[in-house]
Amino acid sequence: MFENRWAVSGETRTLVLVGFMGAFTTFSAIILETNELLRSAEWVHAAANINMQNGLGFLALFAGVALGRMS
Repeated sequence: MFENRWAVSGETRTLVLVGFMGAFTTFSAIILETNELLRSAEWVHAAANINMQNGLGFLALFAGVALGRMS
């Protein structure tokens, strides 16, 4: 699709592909781990896994934005 419809460089295509694949594999790992906890009836651990992953992700986002604005 990128080659035929949009005039983007090979470097841009590589960055987009790596970004999407990285996001999908990270999301899949979190869901797999949480599913295993749920199958083992580890309800508290499963909820903590989801909340901690998202919470720490947002904290890292806000820290990165704050650091980026300081430069």
